[in-house]
Order: sequence, then structure tokens, then C-alpha cells
Amino acid sequence: MTYAEIFAETHKKKKKDGTREGWIEPRALETFDKYHIDLDAWQQTQPEGTQPTLEDMTAIWTQTAGGVNKGRVYGIRVQPSSSRPSTALFTGASVSQEYMESMRQKVDQMSQELQETQTLIQKLLKRKARKELQ
Repeated sequence: MTYAEIFAETHKKKKKDGTREGWIEPRALETFDKYHIDLDAWQQTQPEGTQPTLEDMTAIWTQTAGGVNKGRVYGIRVQPSSSRPSTALFTGASVSQEYMESMRQKVDQMSQELQETQTLIQKLLKRKARKELQ
């Protein structure tokens, strides 16, 4: 089941017979339609046959839904109390362990690069200060 299908399932009115019909609010339909337009536009910029990753779909959805507001994105379930990213970004969907590990590795790498940059800046500032004292 795709994220768009999950969103449609959770944002359409449920009839007594269990079928779904009509959106719970106009924004839901607008967001759903715009997401598909934005996803199609994204795919046009990619090499033929490229499929969007979960990260791509999340970024497209976040942009389509109007970005983050008070730590939340419309249609995406988040757990703000957790210090680690949620493994259930979209209602009813889960992120693979491989994706989570990849994200952790990226954070670790970026933290290391930041530390190296800060160390270099400190060295350069000390060198500059020594030259000014001479």
C-alpha cells in the first residue's frame, strides 16, 4: 500500500458498509491531488525508471502539505517525545531498518564533519591571532 493510499484510507469518510467516500475536509483532497502532481513533476526530473525513495516521498509530501508546523506535517504521524526519528512517518506505514540505519550513519557523518570544521576554524583563528600579535 502506498503512502497516498494510506492517506486516502485515513482521510476519507467511512460509510456504514465499510467503503470510503468523500474526503473529511477539502484540504485532504487538495493535498492528495497536489502530492500526485508534485510526485509526477519530481519523476520527470529523474532518469527513466527511477523510483522515489521513502526519503523522496517524505520530502515531497512535506512540501506539498505546507511544511512543518509546530513540529508536525499534515498527514504524517510523528512522535515528538522521542529523541530519535519515528519509524512510523506516515500513518500506518513503517520505515525500513535499512533506511533508519542509513539516516543514523548520515547524522554521524555530518556530526564528524562539523567537528572537523570547528577544529579547523579554531586553528585558523589562533594562527590569525598570533600573526596580529607579532
